[in-house]
Amino acid sequence: MYVGASDARLVAEQHIWATTQNIGEVFNAVNGGSYKWKEIWGDIGIKLGVNSTLFNLDLRYSLAMSDMGGLWKNIVMKEGLVETEMDDLANREFLENLFKCLVKMLESREKANCLDFTTKYQTLESIGY
Repeated sequence: MYVGASDARLVAEQHIWATTQNIGEVFNAVNGGSYKWKEIWGDIGIKLGVNSTLFNLDLRYSLAMSDMGGLWKNIVMKEGLVETEMDDLANREFLENLFKCLVKMLESREKANCLDFTTKYQTLESIGY
């Protein structure tokens, strides 16, 4: 499945831009190019410094992550993060469907581009931000 990504910085900048344009329109806030998860999965692993196998459609993400709560708690303690439960941060079932969806999702930033909003971010850089 091809999907687009929305960098939080882009969303914020586009919202600020849209409020100053006084045109009464809504816009899709997406980085630009679309990708398939299997195309960038290895790059994400490299960027995060973890071993990653090729994208696997047979992997049940919800099952693979179901017993990682203890690991997350260790990360929270080690990094001095705010105490949260992993389940409060990620909807595993949603991600399962997102990673395996076989249709192309359609989103376009063309409308904002035509009105001179030109800020873009590279998706892989956004993921590691």
